Amino acid sequence: MNDHLISARTDFINEKDTENDPWIFKDINISHLFNKYQTAINDILIKLKTLPVESYMHELASLTYIFFLCKNQHNEIAEMIFSLDLLKDMTISLESKTIDHDLDFSMDYFMTINAAITNLALAKTTREQAIRDFSVLASQMSYGQRRLVGIINL
Repeated sequence: MNDHLISARTDFINEKDTENDPWIFKDINISHLFNKYQTAINDILIKLKTLPVESYMHELASLTYIFFLCKNQHNEIAEMIFSLDLLKDMTISLESKTIDHDLDFSMDYFMTINAAITNLALAKTTREQAIRDFSVLASQMSYGQRRLVGIINL
């Protein structure tokens, strides 16, 4: 299995792409740091043979060229390679570019969401009923609002 991961990494990565068109953030070559991160994870995988998915999801994703950035959820390996400040800055920057904090929710939408969460917290309703309430509400909303209700539903 490890040989397969190593050969897959070699087959899919094109070092020239990361050299010719790297991701630069605040004058730092993130592509280069990400390659170092992948190498560190690969070395750990070779040493330990397996990693539990639940505990190492971000690390394992990096081997398939996915870079997870979750607010206030950075692992020690990433912090050593990128630095905590850089990880926080990248997360904030990407969040500000991708999340619309100005979604307009009517008072009716807000009250319905609030009531569903409150009733669930007070055990006055079931999880399934809350999901139904959110689904009905989402059918009346715009795309951005539905996405937020979908996140609540997780």
